[in-house]
Amino acid sequence: MNRVAFQRNLARVVFRAGAIVGVVLLVLAWALPTGSAEENAKRYSDFLNGNIINQLNSLLNRLFSSVEGQGMATADYYGGDLLTLGGAINLATRS
Repeated sequence: MNRVAFQRNLARVVFRAGAIVGVVLLVLAWALPTGSAEENAKRYSDFLNGNIINQLNSLLNRLFSSVEGQGMATADYYGGDLLTLGGAINLATRS
C-alpha cells in the first residue's frame, strides 16, 4: 500500500534470528552457576583473587603494549579566517 520494499522471506529471517537468539539465551542461562548466593560469591571472589586474572592481565599487557594512541583527531581549523599558503609557484609553459 505504501510501496515499502522488503524481502519475501522476511518473516522466515526474523523467526530464524529469534530462534537463534532464544537458543543462545537458553544455553547461557543453563551455563550460569547455580547454588546459593554465598557459594557463588565465594567462587567469584576466588576467581578474582586467583592467578587467572594476573595471567590474563600480563597477556593483555604483552599483546597491547606496543599500541600507541594518536590523540584526538579533529577536522576543525582554529587558525583564523585566513590560511596563508607559501612557497614558490612553478607554472608550466606547455598546454
